Amino acid sequence: YSPLNSDPSVREIRLLHLQPGAWKDPIQGTLDVVSLSKKPKYQALSYVWGDPTNRKPISIDGELFLATQYLFNALQRIRHPWKQLYLWVDAVCINQDDLHERQNQVAIMGEIYNGAEEVL
Repeated sequence: YSPLNSDPSVREIRLLHLQPGAWKDPIQGTLDVVSLSKKPKYQALSYVWGDPTNRKPISIDGELFLATQYLFNALQRIRHPWKQLYLWVDAVCINQDDLHERQNQVAIMGEIYNGAEEVL
């Protein structure tokens, strides 16, 4: 993960650029850091994480990311066949291993969802 600005007034988040693909194609994406103050256009994905031991591989920035089965299913269903989608997905866009980052991102989660064009 590239680091987010620790200044809370900047209100940075990561967005997942979900690459297009057919149903059976591997799920691939990249992460980009943006500031909510610039009003980026994105959709937020709301889902149940599910069983943390039941995981499927996806590729984020060319690296293996083990998504829960429910997240994998959601990304597979919403992926567009020929255009990139810009998504905020908590499990992917927040570095779950960084407690400080998690706390800061949870604190602005209302703003993240309110800033989305659509919540899926």
